Amino acid sequence: MSVSTASYLARRAAQKERVRILYRRALKDTLNWAVHRHLFYQDASDLREKFEANKHVIVVPFCHWMPIM
Repeated sequence: MSVSTASYLARRAAQKERVRILYRRALKDTLNWAVHRHLFYQDASDLREKFEANKHVIVVPFCHWMPIM
């Protein structure tokens, strides 16, 4: 495995982890705001659809070393 392949796989794994954490936080927040459990299930389904619809989006990583202008 070349260095570029390993680097790509590491970035992809990190991105998957960030998305997983974001999804879990959004799901917990939705549950906290739900008045009734049956309303939560519909909101959770809508949230999942939004994540699935944006599955193909590639996020450019933020550069911490760039100076703020």
